[in-house]
Amino acid sequence: IAEGTQLTELDKIFDEALISFKNDLLKITKSHRIVWIIDTTEKLRYETSQFLLDNRLLDSYDLRKRTQQWLQDFIESWNIQNVTLLLAGRGKEGKSFFENIAKAVNDAKSNGIKHLDIKLSELSQSEIREYFAHLAKDQRHRSELGFEHREQMFNYIARDENERADVLWLYTGGIPVRLALYAQIIIEGHQIPRLLSLSWKEATRQAETEDPTKPTDALRRMQWGIEDQFINLLFHNPTNTRTRILQTLVRAPRGLNAIQLHYILDNHAKLPPTQWQPDPDRLYEITKLLNSMTNYYLVKRRSSWEELTPLVDPEEERATTFRLGLQDEIYRIFAEHMAPHAEPVDSEALKIFDSLNDSEKVRYYQNREDEQIARRDLFKRLQNWAAYQLEHYLDQKRASMREDERRLEEGLIPDRRRTFHFPILSSLDIQQRNAINSAINTFTVEKMVYELLLDPERNLNESYIDLGTSMNKANNFRVDFWAQSELWELVYNEYSLKFNDFNKREAILQSEESNIEVLQRAVVQEDVSRWLKRMVLLGEYSRAIKFAERVEKIIRNMPKSTPRELRTWRSWNHSLVHAERGIWACYARIYQSQEMSSTLKEIEWYIEKLELLLQHTVNEVAIVREDGYEEKGFRSVGDNPAHPAWTRTNRLTSLAYNTLGYGSIMYGRTQDAVRNYSHALRYIRGDEDINAHRAVILNNLSRALSDMGRPGSISVCHDSLNLRRQLAEEVPLAFSFNTLALIYDDVGRYEDAPLMAAKAIAYFERAGEKRGLGLASWQLGESLRHLAHRAHQGEMAQTTPASLYTTARDLLLDAHQTFEKSREMARFIALKIELGSLYRDFLDISDDKVVGDYRAAQDYLTQAMDLAEEHNLPYLSADAGVNLARTHFAFNKESEADAMVKHTEDLILAYAKKTAQESGESIEDYSWALRQLSRLQMIRGWIALAGYQRRSKHFKEIESKELRHQAIREDSAAQIYLQEAARAYSEGLNLAESFSHQSNLVQTLTEDLYNRVKAFSQAAIDDLYKHIKVFQEEKPNIHRLDVFLDDFLGVSKSPRHLNARE
Repeated sequence: IAEGTQLTELDKIFDEALISFKNDLLKITKSHRIVWIIDTTEKLRYETSQFLLDNRLLDSYDLRKRTQQWLQDFIESWNIQNVTLLLAGRGKEGKSFFENIAKAVNDAKSNGIKHLDIKLSELSQSEIREYFAHLAKDQRHRSELGFEHREQMFNYIARDENERADVLWLYTGGIPVRLALYAQIIIEGHQIPRLLSLSWKEATRQAETEDPTKPTDALRRMQWGIEDQFINLLFHNPTNTRTRILQTLVRAPRGLNAIQLHYILDNHAKLPPTQWQPDPDRLYEITKLLNSMTNYYLVKRRSSWEELTPLVDPEEERATTFRLGLQDEIYRIFAEHMAPHAEPVDSEALKIFDSLNDSEKVRYYQNREDEQIARRDLFKRLQNWAAYQLEHYLDQKRASMREDERRLEEGLIPDRRRTFHFPILSSLDIQQRNAINSAINTFTVEKMVYELLLDPERNLNESYIDLGTSMNKANNFRVDFWAQSELWELVYNEYSLKFNDFNKREAILQSEESNIEVLQRAVVQEDVSRWLKRMVLLGEYSRAIKFAERVEKIIRNMPKSTPRELRTWRSWNHSLVHAERGIWACYARIYQSQEMSSTLKEIEWYIEKLELLLQHTVNEVAIVREDGYEEKGFRSVGDNPAHPAWTRTNRLTSLAYNTLGYGSIMYGRTQDAVRNYSHALRYIRGDEDINAHRAVILNNLSRALSDMGRPGSISVCHDSLNLRRQLAEEVPLAFSFNTLALIYDDVGRYEDAPLMAAKAIAYFERAGEKRGLGLASWQLGESLRHLAHRAHQGEMAQTTPASLYTTARDLLLDAHQTFEKSREMARFIALKIELGSLYRDFLDISDDKVVGDYRAAQDYLTQAMDLAEEHNLPYLSADAGVNLARTHFAFNKESEADAMVKHTEDLILAYAKKTAQESGESIEDYSWALRQLSRLQMIRGWIALAGYQRRSKHFKEIESKELRHQAIREDSAAQIYLQEAARAYSEGLNLAESFSHQSNLVQTLTEDLYNRVKAFSQAAIDDLYKHIKVFQEEKPNIHRLDVFLDDFLGVSKSPRHLNARE
């Protein structure tokens, strides 16, 4: 399976695995009781934002792959007997999780489920003695140096006759993590803090209480002082590798493996990962030490990277896959004691800090500054490490993708669908490739997390949002969900943000909110946009539109009675946040061809607002909203840095222009599309971290340039394709191959197009991307239709025209079914036109004109025309009309063809007249209109030349060729036909030149004329040329036709030609 496997395909796999798991569990529980323990469940509370849940904007299906929702379904619906589910976690942080589980028990179908809520309290004095007795017993079974001394110390505390346990109870409050800190001090062999050596009497006297549940200020200061000493002893001034590892781990909450620690601890020259080489002996030593540290009371295993096992040497497997971190509470305690004054502030810690003298406060200020420097260095190096690993595994994936393409190229046969797929991989290859995909995902997220830790404000707006968009467009929704859970963990576990300095923005300084509160609200707002984006990129357009409408209604009705409520309402309606939601909603409407004109104008309105934010500085008012609220700009000025969302706004503006460009294409305004795509590129020029989006724009631009017959479309498409090769994402790469096939078709490289389309099919099929597979099947069907025409002309001997048409038909019918289901209306209509064209072209190569093919072509094209008119898509109406006229002509129904030409021409001119009245634009502003009018003139030329040939047959009984030609020349009816043909081709070529003088349409017209008159007599050709010369005086653009006729038919060498000039 490709990493880009679409969510719907993953759903099937997920459901199959779930059924198997359920069956196994049912079988096992018939004879055994299963005890299932899940620890640290507060981490499962990050389903999605409370805003979405409270307003019921999502349902259980949306969240089914979130562990919390899955557990709720398991309890409510599975009706499993003989299972004990033990869920442990911190009550305050996990409150919402436990409430939802309790609700699931109440809603459960099985009445036999019992719910026991156990609230763990702090350890009592006797429990502390029991705890240390267990630690002593634990030490007895170890063989490490010093275990006997540690056993004695723990036993001493556990004895009833001494007061150590009582004093510990007073100072630690019986909180396990504080006791673990004390135990770790003993293991490390550090000197015990003096306060812990006091007698019970002296300790309670100084604390002014005998009960830690009734704390005094004195006791709090003493507890703080003891924790301070614990932190200093364990994490400051490390003296050996073990303590250096502890110091590094306390700064890296994600946990680290031995290779990462080796790189951090022993890379004294701070070489980049590309230049650094591990020392095998030292790596072995750190790996062994890390394994031994699992027995520490502060440490906690992190999720293993065992999925990377197939990619690493056996000697380095443990060093790579085994990861270690610390207990969650340790990070909080460490952060509080490094910077009690820094945001986010704990009220008790701040009270203690405020009571300190100036010199003590200076120590904490310095602690935070030192810690900031150390963390910046650590996070930057770990970010570089993740980026290096990511590139390493991307290289491996690129190599395997190139090999797959090579093998497909070798076996491709255009009319054999079985050859349109990548070769079947061995189980070993599949295991290896899945491991590479897992590594890419792991280090993509790892890199993003360290970027967030370095600068959460900026990289929420850049790395995180861009990763979500690019992953969704690549159909890698799993990484998107994973990245989101990592972000929420970071933003809501606030200890990780204590060492970040936030931008001092005026709006926040004037409010009562903290920077972290603003950041958390931004995360919630982005979550709404993210779900909207997911729905759009999943093809759930109708649902996305309804979702967006409900969101806007909820936001409009938000309370505004208090200053805080008003700030919240204004924040949700900020131009950037509002535009992001609106642009994605417009995206969905464009795909469904809904209200195209108003939708494009709406996008232009969003762009105007975004550009105002970018044009004005952070000190200037950029926008005054209807409620009078003033929004400042985002641009930097002097010493004032740009708004953290500066880059995000540039990227969103680029996305808006790209969406506007695509909408312009769907509306038939190709020139506008090219201009919009160019603007989209301008807003991300120099932004090297958004190549996935850049590739999308280049791909779209290349298609639009090709549509207009502009040069460079292939080069631009190659730029997009090469960027996507670097990203090594199957689905986006497949889209580039598909576009390249389409452009090859446009420029007449029909032999090259099928290979590109076949590669697209192979990648889309591997990824299970149904829409992409529909597009690629459509494109390959169209390419094979053109190839069949070449085969009919005798250019190919490898296969037959009929075989190519049959394969093309099957591909197009598959694509038709795909877009019929998705209701992507513009695509659906265009596909009907292609199917009609296929049946029409089959008429051209058939010796017998089959009525069934004619009717099939006519039905598809008529349906397309009706649907296009219904959805106000005039460019598709015109396209269907042109092809319908061609179809009538192919079946020798010239009167019907002529009538359809007239009808379609009237349709185009009526639209042009209406548009001119509304916007002042002329027909030249619509490239599709010029192209279709040109094609209609070509069909008029066919009808006229066919009439001329019929009229010429009236003189076939005249035996003398010269007399026969003379009679035809003197026949007024024959000459009128030639005159009409000359007028039609002249006008058609003039329109084609107006469309684009470099367009393939010009070549199509001239070659078509050549093929239709090459068998005419020289007299007929000269007469045709004489009529063309008359029209050339009216339309100087058609001089190329003069040159063409001279070069191909030799009109300048004819005496009649010379006479005509006279």
